[in-house]
Amino acid sequence: MLWDFELTVLPKEILDFLPWIVNLVEAHDKGSPLLLQSPPHSFELKAPEVGFFNNAWTEKAWLLANPTIF
Repeated sequence: MLWDFELTVLPKEILDFLPWIVNLVEAHDKGSPLLLQSPPHSFELKAPEVGFFNNAWTEKAWLLANPTIF
């Protein structure tokens, strides 16, 4: 099974996500989503129209990249 995702964060959010990403991989390897911890910053999954991966953006990164949407 192909497992791929892209996580877009602000530079100051990167270190906060490192332990969470390790936990995400471990929970996936064990096949137990119940082991997954809450992310350190809220994010939204953006499903692409074409492709086999999902994009996840933290709220602050999305607002910075798309200031005219809101």
